[in-house]
Amino acid sequence: MKPRVKKKSSKISTDLEDWTVIYCDTVEEVEECVSDSTVIWPIMQRTITRIIDERRETLPAIEIRCSEMIGSVWVTCNLSDSAVSLSKLLKWREGREEYEECSEVVELIGRLAEFTADVSEGRRRRKSASSVKSSKKGD
Repeated sequence: MKPRVKKKSSKISTDLEDWTVIYCDTVEEVEECVSDSTVIWPIMQRTITRIIDERRETLPAIEIRCSEMIGSVWVTCNLSDSAVSLSKLLKWREGREEYEECSEVVELIGRLAEFTADVSEGRRRRKSASSVKSSKKGD
């Protein structure tokens, strides 16, 4: 049986958390799904876009539920891994000759670089402010 895919939106918290839920009957289907680039890459691209748009560092991308397993398998997307993921995604799209999608990925790589620089600058400022407060307490 082929895995069934649904998009899930959680209304429990005030944060909008959308991810894709894939239902599998067997563990073998789960393994096939995780290794299937045609399933994984488009979802990861969408999730990285959300990370940038929502200014987040980690988001759930895929929840895989399997009848043979008690829990779910989760695939998350992290800011720290996004550049490598987008590079691999670009190569995958080039190999499939999806040039319009390649330009979208290239644009997303640029947006990611800007966002990562903003996050790094914000961390640097917080660290600097924290060390200034610490030194004032010592005086």
